Amino acid sequence: MTTKADIRACPELSSEITSETGLALDVFLSRFDVDEDDSIDVFALLEEIEVCRQEGRDHAAKTLIASNGGDAYGLELAHLEYDGKLACIFSEPSWRGGFRLSLYDIHGPISHHIYTTPEEALDEALRYGYCKLATGQLDQMTDLPSWKSGLERVMSVAQWSSPFATDTTTS
Repeated sequence: MTTKADIRACPELSSEITSETGLALDVFLSRFDVDEDDSIDVFALLEEIEVCRQEGRDHAAKTLIASNGGDAYGLELAHLEYDGKLACIFSEPSWRGGFRLSLYDIHGPISHHIYTTPEEALDEALRYGYCKLATGQLDQMTDLPSWKSGLERVMSVAQWSSPFATDTTTS
């Protein structure tokens, strides 16, 4: 158990709460109807942090969707902290009606995840820290020399890791 006073006295916890929730510490603590020295259950504290995170993601999603003509499909999002990281929401070609959250960096595709709606893909992108609108960024990234060399490396690895690859150097 912890108290509001304990939370205020711990700079690491205070900082973590404000950065995770996007709220001022006093605003966050006002969500708990207890006095300064009354105990707050740790699980209730963690649950409220997650509620605030979801509220922040919901607000960001509404803003991003509105800026994209009312649809999450087709969004290109830059990472909040890391330059050269991009997330895009597309149709999933291997699953009719599905949507793909594709993650990229300056060297090419990193990974992708499949969702039933573009809004689910957007929520996950926001969880990963992709929250800055970056329309047109993917086209710019694909023109980079690092993108081309990254794809060449991936294709080389894929060629030799295939069970159907043949080793022509030992013949």
